[in-house]
Amino acid sequence: MCRARGTHRIGSGATETGRRSTRRAIEVDAGIAAQINHAVSAYASAGYTTSVDSTHRDDITGRLGLRVSWH
Repeated sequence: MCRARGTHRIGSGATETGRRSTRRAIEVDAGIAAQINHAVSAYASAGYTTSVDSTHRDDITGRLGLRVSWH
């Protein structure tokens, strides 16, 4: 997947500033979720983004968590 990046946001509380840019990047994301019981599930995801222009930027992201629901 090749994407053109849009607005980059920097925020603090409710105040947000934006900077417009046109950068090209390749992004790979994967994730998994598992139901532990009727009320609890676990999830994990990871991603890697690298620029394909002259900015030479690499980003690695990850997320791990539990979801709990009650009725």
